[in-house]
Amino acid sequence: MKNFRSMTTAAFVFLGLFLCSQTVFALPLSLLGINDDTDQLVLFLGDTDGEVEKTVVTDGVPDEIEDLVWAGGGTYYGIQSYNKSKNTSGTSQLYKFELNEDFTAANISTVGDAFSGTDIDAIEYVDGVLYTMDNKKDELITIGTDGTVLDRQGVRSLGLNKVEGLAYRDGLLYASDTKNDGQSTTTTSRTDADSSLYSINISDGVGNLDGDDVQYIGQIGFGQVEALTFSDGLLYGASDIHNLFFNIDLTTGAGISLAEGWKGSDIEGIAVVPSGDNTATTPEPATMFLLGSGLAGIAGLKRKFAKKN
Repeated sequence: MKNFRSMTTAAFVFLGLFLCSQTVFALPLSLLGINDDTDQLVLFLGDTDGEVEKTVVTDGVPDEIEDLVWAGGGTYYGIQSYNKSKNTSGTSQLYKFELNEDFTAANISTVGDAFSGTDIDAIEYVDGVLYTMDNKKDELITIGTDGTVLDRQGVRSLGLNKVEGLAYRDGLLYASDTKNDGQSTTTTSRTDADSSLYSINISDGVGNLDGDDVQYIGQIGFGQVEALTFSDGLLYGASDIHNLFFNIDLTTGAGISLAEGWKGSDIEGIAVVPSGDNTATTPEPATMFLLGSGLAGIAGLKRKFAKKN
C-alpha cells in the first residue's frame, strides 16, 4: 500500500506538470478602442502568442471621446468630453455606437441632450445605467441610456483625484487614478508608476457614497492607465504612454504585462467584444482527455492493489 501511495503521488505530480505545460494561455484580447488622436474606432484581435492585429472599424468618430463601454449585443456607449480649455460651453454629449455582426462597421448617433460636464475620461455600464467621471469637477455621475443625468457625487474628499478608467464587478466599480498615489491627493509630478487602483462600492447608490465606500487597493505599476475592462472575471488595463496591455491583480492592484507593442498607445478607452475569444486559461480538449485517462488509470491501479491485499 505504501508503494501504491508513492505511485499515486508521482502520477498526480506528473499529470499536473504535463497539464501546465499543455495549457493554452489565450490572450483575452478581442477589444474595441477609441483612438482619440485619429478619431477612429479600432478593433484589436489577439492570439495565444501575444500578437495583436489592429483593424480600423470606422473613421469619423466624434472628437474627445476618451472611453468606451459595451452595453450588450452590438451596442457600445462613449461620452464626448468638452474640456473648458477647448470649448467654453462646459458640456458633454453621450453617444451610442451600434456595430454590425462582424464588427466591420458602426452607426454612431447622439443620445439625449448635452449635459453639464467637462474632462470626462471614464465610462462604465451597469444594469441599464452609465457611470462616468468628471475630472474637472471631481464628480462621479450616473446617466440613463437616454442621456438623462440621474445623480452626481463629489469624490475628491473621498480620496479620488483623476479617474480615467472604470470597470464594474460584483457591486464594485474599479477605478484607475492616474494622479493619486494612494497616500495623498497632491501628487504634482507624473512617474512611470503613478496610476493606482481603487474600488468604489456603489451598492447603496452614488448619492450615498462616503469614505468607507472608496478603498485604495494598490499601485498598478504603469503610468497613464486610461482604460479598464473586465473579461471572464479578470480585470485588464491599458497604458496610454507605455503601449502596454496588462492584467491587474484585484487584491494588490499590480499590473502584469500581457502584450507589448500592441499598437494601442493612442487608445484611451477599451471595451470587450463579446464574440471574441475572452478565455483566460483554457486547457486543450486533448489535455483534458489525457488528464481524465490518467485519473481513471490511477483508480484502476487502486482497485487492483485492493484485490491483492
